[in-house]
Amino acid sequence: MLALFDLDNMLLDRLDAFRRWATAFASERELGEDAASWLVELDADGSVPMETSFELVREHFRLPEPAGELWRAYRARLPHLVSCRPEVLTALDRLRTAAGRWATT
Repeated sequence: MLALFDLDNMLLDRLDAFRRWATAFASERELGEDAASWLVELDADGSVPMETSFELVREHFRLPEPAGELWRAYRARLPHLVSCRPEVLTALDRLRTAAGRWATT
């Protein structure tokens, strides 16, 4: 059995997690009410390289931390913000069960 996945937000809602990160980041640093929207727009649903994004974030908000440090903090936080929809978990369980049947046949 072969399963192929398009991982652009198929299994996990990366954009929702990024929006939550942006909201928290902007709030914690008191960057202003438009900051989270600006961060989401800059991210362009993950199409901008993160090294570039965090350089621009640092410059735009005049943050003292190096861009690499901001990026490391983001990478540490994002996994805690990602969720998997229940229907996706159910489908993955069915796939795993089906794969087990194929493997033992």
